[in-house]
Amino acid sequence: MEKFKSVSDILKGDLTEEKEKKPRGGRKPADANAFSDDDMARIAPILRLSSLEQAWPDIVGDAVAKRTAPAACRFEDEGMVLTVHVEDPSLLHSIMFRKSQMTASVRRFFKRRDVTLEIKTGKIPHRSSAKPPLPVYKRRAPVVIPEDKVEEEARRLGAGAETDADKELAVAVARLKLTFERILSRKN
Repeated sequence: MEKFKSVSDILKGDLTEEKEKKPRGGRKPADANAFSDDDMARIAPILRLSSLEQAWPDIVGDAVAKRTAPAACRFEDEGMVLTVHVEDPSLLHSIMFRKSQMTASVRRFFKRRDVTLEIKTGKIPHRSSAKPPLPVYKRRAPVVIPEDKVEEEARRLGAGAETDADKELAVAVARLKLTFERILSRKN
């Protein structure tokens, strides 16, 4: 059965056919292949990528961050290539003037000199400013109004209604009125 020895082997792509001996009790022995400094140097940029999106405004500045976003990253022989999307083609030219400053900031963030930026036009995910929903225990129950009360109120409101459209409108207004009354009667 083929398997990887360690993360460094994964990054290098080396496979082995070694079978691991399991001690009694089903526990694995302590890993003799602890991560070396070289392995950690390879892993560090990958770990930093996870925090890049949140740190983007601090890296490039708020004005640029509103119009750009990191989109992809790939590792080549020359180093790491970070693709940055710009939301509007007309802004691409002005962002290109800041490319050297942005590259320097990204290199400081990753603590690597072999990072290059590839700036393109593309979609930018905008974060919502909406508040997260309340937890279930804090939510109020929905307003449920019996249909017979809605029909009674609709007859009262649409007493002179002649067309079907007027009757439908009377039902909708009755439902709305009863819902508001029920909400206003609740204790805060």
